Amino acid sequence: MSRPPPPPLLLLLLLVVAGLVGVEGGAAATAPAPAPGLVPGCSLSGRAAATAAEAHVMARIRQLRGVRFHAVTEGEGEGGGDSYTYTFSLCSSVRDGDPTAGLVQTRTGTGTGTKPSETTVIGRTNSTQIIGGSDWIILIYGDGDRYASHCAKEPRRAMIMISCGPPGPAAFSVVLEERERESDCFYLFELDTDTVCPVKAAKISAGSVLLILLLVLAAIYLLGGFIYQRMVIGAKGFDQFPHRGMWQELGNLTADGCDFVFRSSPGARPPSYRGAASSDPLDEAGEEDERDEHLLPM
Repeated sequence: MSRPPPPPLLLLLLLVVAGLVGVEGGAAATAPAPAPGLVPGCSLSGRAAATAAEAHVMARIRQLRGVRFHAVTEGEGEGGGDSYTYTFSLCSSVRDGDPTAGLVQTRTGTGTGTKPSETTVIGRTNSTQIIGGSDWIILIYGDGDRYASHCAKEPRRAMIMISCGPPGPAAFSVVLEERERESDCFYLFELDTDTVCPVKAAKISAGSVLLILLLVLAAIYLLGGFIYQRMVIGAKGFDQFPHRGMWQELGNLTADGCDFVFRSSPGARPPSYRGAASSDPLDEAGEEDERDEHLLPM
């Protein structure tokens, strides 16, 4: 399933960043000393020291250093075409023998007519730029391998959009490759992780404050009452409970109220069923004798 295109606002932001970053050619053979304030393994592009803002943003994702993330794009068209695997690591090399290869592309297609496996460096850790907001960070690796024919044969560049994601393993994916421009082409990736999520301050509701206040007052009342009853009055056992009689009376009144509301008292019993009146005088006389039977002395 193809990934939906990024929103226009995100594309506009990335294009502005791409225009401000500029292009620097050449790839370093060895890793230079890291810029002050950045994670070891990363160095800034064209500057020797990081600003306070850059150091703060990089510190937010420091724990991701050395972790390798992978994303695969499947080949399309008849025969399957080429498939590509992208490997990214923060301020750490992902390619043996190349200490600055921070993001590489490996062709792994198995379709009809595919070319042999090939690895291309998309961005290097010795050409790092970073900007960030409250719940997002854009990490830029420049000085990748040059295009063969696109984008005026300039070095490749990778932009990794690190966004606040749900708790759990980070999700790395490919968004697009912008190579139809004359210059400032780039690869765009997205990394969703809870590492960059802002820390929410715990807030106590008004109800919680009121409950805590009531519990504190109840504890003070009981403790103070027990001490007074024992030390001053000299009470023992249950008599040490403060205002014991009042609370007992309150409990009795509460029980009486519940009994009055929820329990029904036995009222007048409904009359028993009697058959139709008989016209026989003997039967009526027998019924009267039965009703008067309880009046006779035992």
